[in-house]
Amino acid sequence: MVTGVPDGGVPVVNRLILDAAEARGEPVTVVSLQDHGASPAPHWSGHGFHGSGGSRLRFLASALGVRDPGRALVLATHAGLAPVARAAAIVRRAPLLLFLHGVEAWGQQGVLDRWGIAGSRALVTNSRFTLEEFRRSHPRFATLPGEVCHLPARPLGGVDSRGTPAPRPPRAIVVGRLWGRGLLKGQAQLLDAWPGVVRRIPGAELWIVGEGDGRAGLEERARALGLGSSVRFLGFVSDAALDAAYRSCDVYAMPSRGEGFGLVFAEAMARGLPCIASRFDAGSEVVVDGETGIHVDPDDPAEILGSLLRLLGDREAARSMGEAGRRRAGEHFTVERFRSRLGEILAKYGGGEP
Repeated sequence: MVTGVPDGGVPVVNRLILDAAEARGEPVTVVSLQDHGASPAPHWSGHGFHGSGGSRLRFLASALGVRDPGRALVLATHAGLAPVARAAAIVRRAPLLLFLHGVEAWGQQGVLDRWGIAGSRALVTNSRFTLEEFRRSHPRFATLPGEVCHLPARPLGGVDSRGTPAPRPPRAIVVGRLWGRGLLKGQAQLLDAWPGVVRRIPGAELWIVGEGDGRAGLEERARALGLGSSVRFLGFVSDAALDAAYRSCDVYAMPSRGEGFGLVFAEAMARGLPCIASRFDAGSEVVVDGETGIHVDPDDPAEILGSLLRLLGDREAARSMGEAGRRRAGEHFTVERFRSRLGEILAKYGGGEP
């Protein structure tokens, strides 16, 4: 397994892939571009590990030189790693699979990246949307086999304290890092809509989870809008605290741009929250419009405001959609289903020479 992205949702998916392989009894060797040292960080525990500390030369040498007899497959977990992964696959006379997450694969790729992608036996994507966007952006690879493997809602380690909730204000929550592409989750659009929410639903709260250098700008935006205590910035939180935050809210709102899957949608649905998602990215593949949430145009303030008012103002409707989302997550976005689906893909493409 060839990995390399140090932040965001990609490391979470890497961990899920490793856990799935381990659950099947698969021997795994990890070659990582960004991790440091010759021994694994805690999240790689139990696997053969080669960290490159950000050195591309060391990364290439490890991928080509590591001894891992019996491995029948090379899996790259980012489009930018495809050239090194293809070289490793050639040395091992093994098939190559490439896992695509979203926006990193939709833009134009360099010559070396295209060479690496061309050596893939198949693409594995987290959503049908990601696969179709990749093929639209790269028609030369339109005939490359593609397999969709939806991601699971993570077990966050919290306690499910169902029952009659204590009285509290209606709350919406959004989760994402507050820098780079993480700021395209719709946080600013939610802040802009919030004055209209509190005018109609006094006491309503917006919780923003995440940390980064974009936080100061969002806090200033909230102050300029006069939102006061109706908006809470929770910063970075542990998994258990995130679980508790989901369960303390009524709506998950993320009118994002360019979501490749939206792992947080699955997490929120698994905890009974209806979701507000963009109709123009993979959020619409995870969230069923009118059944488990509402699809909106992230560039339409009136749609965002209307969806918030509908779900926060009618708690019975929100609970009904939330329960439908919980059922959908239990049917489609579980760790067991992810492991089963990934196992099918590995078995399908893992044998024979490239």
